[in-house]
This record gives sequence, C-alpha cells and structure tokens, in this order.
Amino acid sequence: MPVSKAKAKTTRRAPKTTATSTAGRRRTATSTKKTAAAKKTTRKRPTQTTTRRTSTPRPPTPASYGLGPHEATYSGVQFRSQLEARWAVFFDMLGWDWDYEPCHYPVGPNLGYLPDFYLPRFGLWVEGKGPTFLDAAAMGKIINGAAGPQPLPLRDPPYWPNNGILLAGPMLPLTDQAVPVHTWVRAAQPGQAQAWTARLTHDGIETIAPKPFATYPATGAKPARRPTAVRTVQLLTPSPVPGLPVDPAVMTAYQVALAVRFDGTTTVLPQAPLVRHLNDRRRGRPYRAGGVVLQQAA
Repeated sequence: MPVSKAKAKTTRRAPKTTATSTAGRRRTATSTKKTAAAKKTTRKRPTQTTTRRTSTPRPPTPASYGLGPHEATYSGVQFRSQLEARWAVFFDMLGWDWDYEPCHYPVGPNLGYLPDFYLPRFGLWVEGKGPTFLDAAAMGKIINGAAGPQPLPLRDPPYWPNNGILLAGPMLPLTDQAVPVHTWVRAAQPGQAQAWTARLTHDGIETIAPKPFATYPATGAKPARRPTAVRTVQLLTPSPVPGLPVDPAVMTAYQVALAVRFDGTTTVLPQAPLVRHLNDRRRGRPYRAGGVVLQQAA
C-alpha cells in the first residue's frame, strides 16, 4: 500500500527526535552530576578548613612567658631577647664578668651548641631560655654540653671538665622570705648528666638538695621528645624556696634585673646609684673609659 508523504516525513524524523532527546538527556544528566559535585565540593571546603584550624592549636608566644618580643640592647651588646639582657644586668650587679655567645661548639654528631653566657670566674656556662623554646633539640644540647662525649670546654686551662650549665629561665617576681632557685645541669659521670636544684650566691652557685631531681643519658644524641610541661616548669621556673639564707647582694641583683626596662636601644633603670654602678661595666667587663650607656627613668 502506498505511504503518504506526510507519514513518510514523520517516519524519517522520528529517529532524529529520539536521538536529540537522548543526547539532551545525557547533557542534562552530565550537567546535574557536575552541579552536584560542585555543591559537594563547596560543602566540604569549609569543613576541611575548620577541622584543620581546630586540630592545630597555636603555640604560646614568647611574651606569654615574660620574654620580650624583640631583641634588646644593653652594655653595647645586642641580645636575642630581653630575658638574656636581664641576666646580663644581674651578672653586672654582682660584678661577675660574662661573655655573651662566645663560641659555637659541636656537642654531638648532629648537635651544634651556641651557649648564651660563659662566666669565667666560675667556669660555668649559662643558658637563658623560656619554656616555649625548651624542645628536644635544646634539651639535647644542654645535656650533652654538660656531660656528653663532646662536652663544652672551659675557656682557660685545663679546659675540661666543665662546671656544668646553669638554666637561667624567666625571672619570677620576688616574694618575702623566699629565695629564687634554678637548675644546675652537670656531669655525674661520663655519659650521664644530672639536674640539681641550686641557688645563686655572691660567690657563685650551690646545690640546696641532697640529690638531683633528674638524670639524663648523654650519648651525643638529642632526646626522643621534649620535656613534659611539669618537667619544663621544674627545669626553668622552679618555685622560690622559703627558709634559705638570704644573700642581700643577690636579692638586690634580682630586684634590679626585674626593674630594668628596655626601650629600643635604651636601657632604663629606676635609681641613679644603680645607673652609676652599671655604667662602670661594659660588655661584661669593668669599664672606666667614661660615657653614659644607661639612662635614669624620668
């Protein structure tokens, strides 16, 4: 039977319409998937960012432990922190000569150590450090510097053994009838360092306990982890001890070091006699050439 032209035309166009609809559906499905994926990605981004910020707490700042946020200048020396400059004031008040960062020493196969101070009168090294910075590497340098296979030397003959390392942490406010104490790390035997609680006198340093409060192996390597929070406090900011004999000269040195203000390149002290006293010292040594290096507070 003959087919009309209208029916033939419809029959021919049917496949095109079907193909077009199928392609359209494919495009629509693809577009829907992309839109859903974009929405899914958009939803995930804030969650990932929020989780990352929450899981990584901010480390404490040096200012939270009493350290200045900037370097300090005192007695012609640029110190890395105000804590170190305060200890230089303390040593000058007692008339102790000091050298600041005199030399870099290897104290282990992968440990190099630049100690903060050397006190030639006592053959004693001093490390001024806040709790934030007492990590595993710093602790390894202190332990091995005192008793490791390559300990810190004396800077005069006989050079070895050294007399240990004083941990000079942040200075705590003075309290009545309580003497500030510090940690003295020294060798017990080759390869072993001990931490003692000690106090400072005008003649140097002395222990106040019959035994050390911690013992560390000194093999030339750094510890696996940093000290715990409790041990860090014990090492750097131990509580003052009541009932110890009070050394007036040492207590005055603490008071002056705590009262000093560092303002850029200026060191400000509250009393004129103290200004005159410290002006007689320069870079850790007696200074008689004249010239004002400090100023009195207005």
